[in-house]
Amino acid sequence: FKNGITHTILERERLTLKATTLAQVLQGAGYTTGIFGKWHLGDEAEYQPNRRGFDEVFIHGGGWLGGDSHVNGAFVDFPGLLSEIAARGYVVASIDYRLSGEAPWPAQGQDVKAAIRYLSLNADRFGIDPDRVAARGASAGGHLSAIAATTCGVEGLEPRPIAGPGPASADPVTQGEVSDCVQAAVSWFGVFDMATIRDQARAVGALSRETGDAPEWRLLGCFDADCAEDRLRSASPAAHADAATPPMLLIVGDADRVVPHAQTLQMDAVLTRAGAAHETHVLKGVGHDFLGETEEATRSANHEAVALTVAFLDGVLKPDTEAHGKLAP
Repeated sequence: FKNGITHTILERERLTLKATTLAQVLQGAGYTTGIFGKWHLGDEAEYQPNRRGFDEVFIHGGGWLGGDSHVNGAFVDFPGLLSEIAARGYVVASIDYRLSGEAPWPAQGQDVKAAIRYLSLNADRFGIDPDRVAARGASAGGHLSAIAATTCGVEGLEPRPIAGPGPASADPVTQGEVSDCVQAAVSWFGVFDMATIRDQARAVGALSRETGDAPEWRLLGCFDADCAEDRLRSASPAAHADAATPPMLLIVGDADRVVPHAQTLQMDAVLTRAGAAHETHVLKGVGHDFLGETEEATRSANHEAVALTVAFLDGVLKPDTEAHGKLAP
């Protein structure tokens, strides 16, 4: 087999299709192969991992540590999925944000809000209705979509100018009056309460939060009880949710051992007490990224989650078309 540079940005060469990957060698010897992480060999069909020797494609959601806007969970062609949603009449933007190794919280929340403001400022250019905006994310992205929904106007999370070379200039995103509020949010297997996730993870044997290397503590820059209470609250959508929270859709697998599904159930209870409109769906037998015991179980769960998401968005953002039913408070 041959190895090679895998970057596809800035017109760098990717691994030639004539080269043989290690995965192809293993596959040829009868092994089942998989990838967990980011795919850098190209977006076109012939470069996709299933064509380069991988039987399964499990792409990590990021944990605020990694990932980018071109990948999501178990979807081989995430941009293709976004295109299908756009074909239903939506303007779809997939955004990046600073990772925890680049900047601590609240940089990630501020970046999401900056993206929302930028899109609203350029609504005419992109054909966006700024009064009908939804945020959707999975895992770390599910946490950030919930932050966008629950922190409209919350002080301390406003986008701020990033210092850089050159003279300072007025920035309408960080200094203007445009709103960063959303009218709906979808969270797949998100994190909702930094104060409870350690105990919840321990209770079900999920990814350990017992050391400072856990994703949440790296995000916050402090460890559990060592974090100031207001810092834990700042990064916890459950602490911000109230009756003014826009409609939310929560989806999680009951076998999730990365983010315990108790986080989603807790957020459901918080929204119910607040009287906020929401839907919660627990998918049986699947874990994080809606991964099941078989390829078919994984495919079925992800298809169900997409269908639920599209129906929810249609019902909330397209009230004059076929609604899927009234949301439960």
